[in-house]
Amino acid sequence: MFLPPPLRPGSRVAVVAPAFPAERAVLESSLPIFHSLGLTPFFFPSCFARHGWFSGPDHLRASDIQEAFADDSFSAVFCLRGGYGSARLLPLLDFDQLSAHPKWFLGYSDATAIHLLLQGRCALITLHGPMVFEFSKLGREALRSLRASLFSRPSLPQEQNLQCISPGRSPHAEGILLGGNLTVLASLAGTPWQPALEGCLLFLEDVGEPLYRIDRMLTSLIQSGMLRGCSGILLGSFYNCRPDERHPAWNFTIAQLVRELFAPLGIPVLAGLPAGHHPGALTIPLGVRCRIHTHTGRLTLA
Repeated sequence: MFLPPPLRPGSRVAVVAPAFPAERAVLESSLPIFHSLGLTPFFFPSCFARHGWFSGPDHLRASDIQEAFADDSFSAVFCLRGGYGSARLLPLLDFDQLSAHPKWFLGYSDATAIHLLLQGRCALITLHGPMVFEFSKLGREALRSLRASLFSRPSLPQEQNLQCISPGRSPHAEGILLGGNLTVLASLAGTPWQPALEGCLLFLEDVGEPLYRIDRMLTSLIQSGMLRGCSGILLGSFYNCRPDERHPAWNFTIAQLVRELFAPLGIPVLAGLPAGHHPGALTIPLGVRCRIHTHTGRLTLA
């Protein structure tokens, strides 16, 4: 895996919009954060375009990503926001060209589709972290984590208290950390863009999904064979994911659901990684080799 070099004060960064749009006022509200980080942003045309519920038509959004990587004056590519739309761009991206101009890619949620392809097709380490539309709302710890990830060697959160949901067959498991949003990952199953997860540590998070839908997606991943050979599972935030309020007797928790599904597979599962959609989520690197320790509830770089 290729580790892009750290950014420096004055670095230019490209802002692209692979999915939903944002209002111009939101873009303007991000500028003080860029300035505090010492970065110079350039907003590509997709940030100002509209096409249905997308930030411009597919070809525009894809070409912006392609051009942002191809331009070596940019040290990083930041996503404007998530929503839906990144998967539509995958057939339009030239991953050989992206590989020829490696640099930091920052985003999460719907950008999971691009993260997975940058790891699988380009062997590129990326950053699962905040998007530009929410920069003005970042708390102190989230901003500190973002700054450290961009300007020094990416690291994992120091304060960890991960919960062992299922111990698996070994107290330790090691692999390349991949993943992101569960809904996006499940949508790639059976497509040409389905990621190879054998030997990886799979990180999962989601937002606003009733637990029966979480169950359905995890069950689909298991039964499709996508998780065959996966070394371990790391659960981030499942923010606002709860039993269907119309059926109060459906009182499973995330922990109970995951334990029931994964214990028979012998895959260790840890929960509580501070990454995902919840307020205060931290920036974590994807594509790095990590090790999980079920006895101590820790995730470390291998």
